[in-house]
Amino acid sequence: MTKTWTIDEVENKVFDIVKNEKQLDDSFTKTTPLESIGLDSLALVRILVSIDQNLGVWLEGGALEPENLEDVKHLAACVNQSMHTTA
Repeated sequence: MTKTWTIDEVENKVFDIVKNEKQLDDSFTKTTPLESIGLDSLALVRILVSIDQNLGVWLEGGALEPENLEDVKHLAACVNQSMHTTA
């Protein structure tokens, strides 16, 4: 049986993935602009792979609109939406 994730669980997991990937300190929050942490294309790919491995969702190019990459909350909402449209 596949786990059903709540939006809070998705947010927390995405937050942990981004924080660990970029090795960020406790000043990083779910609303910190991802642009401000130096999110480059390689880091983004590693984050997307980790999201896929941990949450079972691969975000296609169309989901990677700038507004979905604004911060962890927006990215998690995109992941959550993808989970429910592919399930």
